[in-house]
Amino acid sequence: MKHVLFIFIGVFLLSSLKQKNRYAIEVEILGCETSRKYSDWVYLMKGEKKVDSVNTYTYRDFVLFQSWVRKDKFRFKGLSPGEYQIKYTPRYNFDSVATVQVIGSDIKHRICFDEIPTNAYKQLTLIDKLSSGDTLYVNGYIAAGGEFGGYDEGLWIWKAENQLKGQFYALANSYGIGWETNRQEFYRQNMSKAKAISQVFVLTENQIQDIKRFLVETRNYRKRNAISNAPEFIAVYSNSGGYQIIEHDFKWRPFLSLKEKITTANKVYE
Repeated sequence: MKHVLFIFIGVFLLSSLKQKNRYAIEVEILGCETSRKYSDWVYLMKGEKKVDSVNTYTYRDFVLFQSWVRKDKFRFKGLSPGEYQIKYTPRYNFDSVATVQVIGSDIKHRICFDEIPTNAYKQLTLIDKLSSGDTLYVNGYIAAGGEFGGYDEGLWIWKAENQLKGQFYALANSYGIGWETNRQEFYRQNMSKAKAISQVFVLTENQIQDIKRFLVETRNYRKRNAISNAPEFIAVYSNSGGYQIIEHDFKWRPFLSLKEKITTANKVYE
């Protein structure tokens, strides 16, 4: 009996000593720019090796019902000292790896999955490349009526007399055309149906920065796995290039937000 007791105490002491060199990373992942919640896997890596993973959005069985359960906070436990990488799916197509150093204690790490790196706004956009005689078309379909209808508007920008000028237009309605339709071509083919709904205005420096921010965010938008019955569409193009996106996040309204910033400042929207 004594031998069994000594063995138990020895195992307990060895286990305690071993645990002293084991730590945890408590991760909080959230939307800092919006109220959007994170809904994907998070992986803990050490070098090229996966150490652990967490599914932050799972469907679980309860006593009387089933429901989706979200984890905004979770822990990676039993970690030895060293450098780890937390891999996650960001809202935009930018770097999605956070490096964490585990030294001699448990640590907490907060991740804003919807932030855009500050230096991303320094990149050249289509408005920077706009030359005289060219027009930057920022067109969007807004699903104001949900899945039962919406409307199309555009902010058209051009350079004149070393100034950037803009004007808002009501466009041919694209409701009902296929999601995969080339909307740049649709708007080009229906340009004769566009009607000006604002005066021509000169863009201020602040408004130019707002447009650049819009271009960076929409150009780097990561398509969500979830599908909406009433997505909105954005098509941006000029002679220097273009892109189009399908946005399924009903809480994210980049075109309407940009329009509000510009029209509130100019007071030219009718």
